[in-house]
Amino acid sequence: MNTQHLITERYDDQISGVISCFDRIVITGTLPDICHAGAMASQLTKRKMRIFDYGALVDPIRNMLHDNARKVAAAQGAEIEQIRKLKDFRKEDRIREIIAARGIRSGLVHVFSAMENCSCFKPWHDRKTGNTFLKPNVGRCSHYYFYFLDDLLGLLYVRVPTWAPFRLQICLNGHNWLASLLQRNGVGFTMNDNAFVDIGDFGLAQRLADSLDPVDLQRRLEHYARIVCPVDDFFPSGRHWSIMQIEYATDIIFRRQEDLAPLYESIRMRAIQEVKMNDILRIETTTNDVSFFKHRRKVEHRGGGSSMKNATVKKTIHSLGIIRELLEDSNWRYVSFISRLEDDSGGRKELGKVTRKVEDAGGRQHRGINFFLKEDIELVLAVLRPEHLISGVTARRLRPLLPG
Repeated sequence: MNTQHLITERYDDQISGVISCFDRIVITGTLPDICHAGAMASQLTKRKMRIFDYGALVDPIRNMLHDNARKVAAAQGAEIEQIRKLKDFRKEDRIREIIAARGIRSGLVHVFSAMENCSCFKPWHDRKTGNTFLKPNVGRCSHYYFYFLDDLLGLLYVRVPTWAPFRLQICLNGHNWLASLLQRNGVGFTMNDNAFVDIGDFGLAQRLADSLDPVDLQRRLEHYARIVCPVDDFFPSGRHWSIMQIEYATDIIFRRQEDLAPLYESIRMRAIQEVKMNDILRIETTTNDVSFFKHRRKVEHRGGGSSMKNATVKKTIHSLGIIRELLEDSNWRYVSFISRLEDDSGGRKELGKVTRKVEDAGGRQHRGINFFLKEDIELVLAVLRPEHLISGVTARRLRPLLPG
C-alpha cells in the first residue's frame, strides 16, 4: 500500500463522489446602537432619560415583541407553543412532525416560547465615585423561536430574546442551502437526513457549494429580523451579522455501505476522533470562534494607512468565503492523516475466520481459536514454525510439538 495516496484515490472505484459544504451555521444579529452598556447608556442620554430609567425604555419594546409574536403567528396560521422544560423537549422533533402534517412549503412553520437566560444590563450607582452607569449582567426573559422554511436556505430558526440588547440568533444548515441550489440548477440528488448520498453532477454541485453568497444571505437574514424583531424605529442603525458557530463537512460518498464498513471500522479504531458514517465518510471541522484562524488580509492602522498582514479572520458573515477555504483545508489535512493509517480490515477479516465456530460436513462443530488461551497460543505458534514452509504442516510433525 502506498500511504501517500489519499483514501479518495485508493478507493476510487468504490466512491461515487466527494462533496464539501457548510453544515450547521449559527449567526448572531446585534444592534450596534445598544450592543454594549456604553451604547445603551448613550441611547438613554439621547432620549434625555436617566440611567435608572433603563426599564422605562425597554419595557415598551418587550411588550411590542410579545404582541408582534402573536400577530406573526396568527397571520400565518401557526401556534405559539410554550416550552416548560427546555432540557426535556426536542424542538426539532416537534418541527419534523408539523412539517410532515402541513407539507413542505415556504413560510412560518411554528413558534416556540421559553424562559431562558439572557445577556442584559443593570443600572448601577457607585457610591465611592458617585458615578451612575449601566453594567453588563445576566438575567432571564422570554425567548421566541420562529421556525421558517426558506425557499433557498431551507429550514431555519430565529431566536428572539424579549429584553435588551435583543441579540438575535439564527441557525441554518448549509446542506439544505446547497440542496435548494441543486434544485434550481436541475441537478438530481438524494439525501438521507442531513447528508447527500447521491448527486447527479458532483462537479457542478461543488461549484455551487463554493459560490454561496453572503450578500444574499444577509438580505434574507434582515428580512426575517424585520418580521420577528421590528425594532428599527427604536434603533435605526441596523444590525451587524456575525458568525457564532460554523461547521464545514467533507463527505466521501461510497456506492455501497459494505464497501465503507471495514474501512470505517479501521479508522474508528485507530484514529483520534470518530467520524460519521452510513455509506458516507464525513470529515467535519467545527469552530465556535472563527478568529482562531488567520489569513493574509488588508489591515487598517489606527494612525492611518493600511498594510497586508497575516491577521485573524473577522467574524462577519462576509468572511464566509475565506472561512470555507480554511475549514476545507482543515478537512483535507485530516483526510490525509487518516489515509496514512494502515487499513487492517483484511487482517481482521481473516482473524474472524479462525476465531469463529465452524461446522464440518458431518455436522460436527469445532470452536474457533481463542488467542487468550495458553493451549490455543501454543497451537498457533506450532503451526507457524518456519520449518513447515519447506514441506508443509502435517499431524505427524505437530504431535511432538503439542503433547497431549
